[in-house]
Amino acid sequence: MRIEIKQLCGCWRTEFGMIQVRGISFSFKKGRPIFAGLNLEASPGEFLVLTGHSGSGKTTLLRLLQMEIFPEEGEVNVAGHSSKNINSKKLVSLRRSIGVIFQDFRLINSMTTSENVALTLKVTGVSQKWLAERVLRTMGEIGIANLAHFYPEELSGGEKQKVAIARAIIGKPLLLLADEPTGSLDPEASRGIIGLLRKINIGGTTVLLASHSVSLFEGDRYRILKINNGLLAAHRDNGG
Repeated sequence: MRIEIKQLCGCWRTEFGMIQVRGISFSFKKGRPIFAGLNLEASPGEFLVLTGHSGSGKTTLLRLLQMEIFPEEGEVNVAGHSSKNINSKKLVSLRRSIGVIFQDFRLINSMTTSENVALTLKVTGVSQKWLAERVLRTMGEIGIANLAHFYPEELSGGEKQKVAIARAIIGKPLLLLADEPTGSLDPEASRGIIGLLRKINIGGTTVLLASHSVSLFEGDRYRILKINNGLLAAHRDNGG
């Protein structure tokens, strides 16, 4: 029997998993296939690390999970939304259930950090008072409430990434996708960001993080997967 649970974001997920990728194939412009029969399953609350060499398809897989692009064969199912029957209304619902973090931060330099964090929810039409309170609370949870009136150019790389994380989680997403979130940071800042993402994960958010290195991910708290020749396999050198 399938049990469905309605979330505040308006999307649905089932007991069968947060992410289900079945036999997908994908290539750009009829070139060499990036994926050929790739499968992936992730349960609610998991922390997955996706690794692989440059060009292996890590970013492409994250884009497929956002349904920014679609597989040529197979199916992507995220939080109960299937790539086979997604429409514009369902796509909006899906996007609201996913938070995304980028390596290059993608902050708007002409806006303060609090204005950047507010962007995700501002387009939903919530009241200004409620939004302002939510922004400050979220920034406080991340430990950057003191940076609310700063501009991105005034921040360090680690601080910029924390602002980007606050922006990604302000809508309380079911799934957090992080594309090389420590790629441009020094080791100390990188450890801080991974610790922060782990804290968010412990709070119940499923995390899928793409990284070219697994040295920051030790122990059995993470499931590490490697893309190789268009397929996924368990990466066993994880210190656990």
